[in-house]
Amino acid sequence: MNRQASHVVPVIGYTKTIVQTMVDQVQELATLGFTTAPTDFTMFTLEPLHKDLYDAATNSAYPHTPAHPWTPMNVAIAFSDPALDNAAFAAIKKSAGIIQQVAIQEGQSSSDAILYPNYAGPLSDSKLLFGANLPLLQKIQAQTDPFNLVNLTTGFKFH
Repeated sequence: MNRQASHVVPVIGYTKTIVQTMVDQVQELATLGFTTAPTDFTMFTLEPLHKDLYDAATNSAYPHTPAHPWTPMNVAIAFSDPALDNAAFAAIKKSAGIIQQVAIQEGQSSSDAILYPNYAGPLSDSKLLFGANLPLLQKIQAQTDPFNLVNLTTGFKFH
């Protein structure tokens, strides 16, 4: 059974330098020994969504707007050995960070870019997941979950 480590890089557009960095990171991850079983794999998924899609965006927990048309670029490893969990998460986070730094240098991302929650790693900063909506989400949680039951589950927390 496969396990997975993934993270996301918020990108506006893909330059040749960003794509080459992605290729370099796929090759780097391939040398680390995570994918040893036939069903294991490394996957980087570009989702170059057209910026006009954000024109109809409404307010939501994931704050996507025409002013910040971040598209999610998924960085993932599927592997079999549970002993590799921590190393895989560390490697994927490092790889995503390298790609995002290049995207920032290319003017296609920023250090405070909102992360797409479907791909974001489990220890992602809530401020980077929910942006300016975080205080409202915290208020709603306090009003509707006085016993803090939501935080007993897995998933992202509003802290």
